[in-house]
Amino acid sequence: KARLPLGEELSAGSQAGPRVLVPGSGLGRLAFELSMAGYDVEGNEYSSIFLTIGDWLFNRVEAPLPLCPMSHIFSENRKLSDQYFEPSVPSPLPGPGMRAAGRKLRVVAGDFVGLYRAGGPALPADRPKLEHSE
Repeated sequence: KARLPLGEELSAGSQAGPRVLVPGSGLGRLAFELSMAGYDVEGNEYSSIFLTIGDWLFNRVEAPLPLCPMSHIFSENRKLSDQYFEPSVPSPLPGPGMRAAGRKLRVVAGDFVGLYRAGGPALPADRPKLEHSE
């Protein structure tokens, strides 16, 4: 397992592998890192925008996409070459990386307080979720 700042605390879990819940998982970056480190991860997100973009990033992007985020801004660049700086996103590619590593990540859509209650999850079996797997 990779060393994360929470590594020791999370490693104290069960022998089958620690389970981690990431409320407000957004686009899934932290959930992705934890999953790649070997943890069984379930994210939760309420925002349909984040869920849609997260689904696209994890399940549909197979190659990095170039962007030119500064191409329309002239005053913020120190030199002309900065204006056409072209980073590729996402980096690393979450979907292909998870498939290659044989990892899974679940994201449950909905209100955290309504879905998870004291004493454990109060989730129906047919809860809406996005799942990335092989």
